[in-house]
Amino acid sequence: MQTLASQFKFNCLIYRKLIGAQVRAQMQYRTSFVLEAIAQFASNILDFVVVVIFFSRLTALGGWTLPEIGLLYGISSVAFGLADMVIAGFDYIYFGPNMVRMGEFDRVLIRPVSAFVQVLTSQFTLKRLGRIGQGIIVLGWALVALGDIWTPIKIVYMLIVIVSAAFFFGGLFIFGSGISFWTVDSLEAMNVATYGGQFMTQYPLSIYGDFMRSFFTFVIPMAFINYYPTLWLLDKPDPLGGPTALLALIAPFICLLMFAIGVQLWRVGVRHYASTGS
Repeated sequence: MQTLASQFKFNCLIYRKLIGAQVRAQMQYRTSFVLEAIAQFASNILDFVVVVIFFSRLTALGGWTLPEIGLLYGISSVAFGLADMVIAGFDYIYFGPNMVRMGEFDRVLIRPVSAFVQVLTSQFTLKRLGRIGQGIIVLGWALVALGDIWTPIKIVYMLIVIVSAAFFFGGLFIFGSGISFWTVDSLEAMNVATYGGQFMTQYPLSIYGDFMRSFFTFVIPMAFINYYPTLWLLDKPDPLGGPTALLALIAPFICLLMFAIGVQLWRVGVRHYASTGS
């Protein structure tokens, strides 16, 4: 127990130092950082502009008003931005082709620091604050537009949902990097699951077909990121007849389970890693 506690304390210390170094390096060129953050903000705000354009012709989409979809969008965008900023080292685009295919992971394994911590701190994309800020603005607008439905319990639950959703997206990134130990040519599939899946969560699940609803509920359970929690927050019944309160209750646990599965797969991949031979 003492050894585990000491190791955990050491890993936390290393994490703080390495992330601090990443932040200081990125802030050396502050103009570049600000411009990149603004670009992130502008490029992502266009996603919600498209939704607003839809509602210039519609009063509701699948029974959801614009502020209600804004709530879905805001939770998903903030959570994904947090995961993409903190877990970027495990992003398949970076980890698979570079660290595994090119043999750079060998250097990670010979250092006297946890391989997980090294990969976790290898990328910290501070410019994602632009994306997070855009999501916060949309989320704040939705909260105000939805009026007096909010209670302290709902506010606390919504914050829990955002954090757990960030863990879910982080678990997907880690899962994708774990797969790269066996195949380094699954980029398109992982993009569908991560970036494509995040785009899907910006809209209510009920507007999709039966296959999509089943796939993103039982295979990659993205419905638990924000759809079922938002149904409960808005006091809306599930159009598919599900027990809304129960599904909302277990949603954060499903998200944490996805993170745990991703970490476990990555650890299995590390144990079976056999180097590139170069």
